[in-house]
Amino acid sequence: MKGAVGRTCRGPGLAVLVATLILTGCEGASYGTPANPLRFGYVPHERTQIILFRAADVTELIESQSGLVVEPFATMDYLGLVEAMCNREAEVSVLAASAYVLAAERGCAEAALVSLQAGEPFHQEQLVFRTDSGIEGVGDLAGKTFCRPDVELNSGSGWIAPFLEMRAVGIDPTADLGQIVDVPTDRDVVKAVYDGDCEAGSTIVDARDQLVEEIPTVKEDMTAIVASGKIPNDVIAFAPHLDAETRAVFTQAMLAVASNADNADLLNAVYRWNLLAEADDALFDDFRQQLEMADVDIKDLRR
Repeated sequence: MKGAVGRTCRGPGLAVLVATLILTGCEGASYGTPANPLRFGYVPHERTQIILFRAADVTELIESQSGLVVEPFATMDYLGLVEAMCNREAEVSVLAASAYVLAAERGCAEAALVSLQAGEPFHQEQLVFRTDSGIEGVGDLAGKTFCRPDVELNSGSGWIAPFLEMRAVGIDPTADLGQIVDVPTDRDVVKAVYDGDCEAGSTIVDARDQLVEEIPTVKEDMTAIVASGKIPNDVIAFAPHLDAETRAVFTQAMLAVASNADNADLLNAVYRWNLLAEADDALFDDFRQQLEMADVDIKDLRR
């Protein structure tokens, strides 16, 4: 995919471009220096000190590759990250699909890179329920206790497509479900439904794999229905106030870090990334159309 970033400083390579930015400066290039570091926001998928420490390791790789000074910071949820972008408190952030659409709608984010899973910039989501539950499809969910990944932490991941599917069959997820229970992760959703704490749930495809070692029969005991629609994976987005030259340096550095197999475990641990590819706002056109067809306001996905 072709990205929306570009270079206006000319030189034989990334190293020369970085040197130009930091030592002599291009017009408007003011970020990535000790006095004005590039603020890089993200939401840790697990709120543990280990993840925060490993995120610092990612920052060191970016700085080593780019020559920029990068200041990472974590927010408790994606809404906080969107606010940071809109308040000019972050120049670059890792945003999940619904958070990006919300930030872009407010004019606060411009997509630059997308994470790839199995080579694809999209993921799909599913409904899960026990095979002995009597549930056969989306239309049977009214009145049921429903588990989903915490939408504030995951920005709708594992919940977006099921939400749209329920709306499509006439079920209002916020009014017709018996109870909505937020749990931390997709794995926790599968476990809660398996244990009977919830009658059904929503996850990414196929979160059941995360419990196979603990529960070898989990795929036999639980049914998964893939919800229609593909959702873009996490994106790295720039705030509009960040200059094009610094964007180019950061983008090329991130691509280099992600393409190095030695960094794969680290990136997966911190961000659950595989590889990265250049992207732009058009990546979200189909997703926006899904929301429009279901008459869903993007803010509804945060409830």
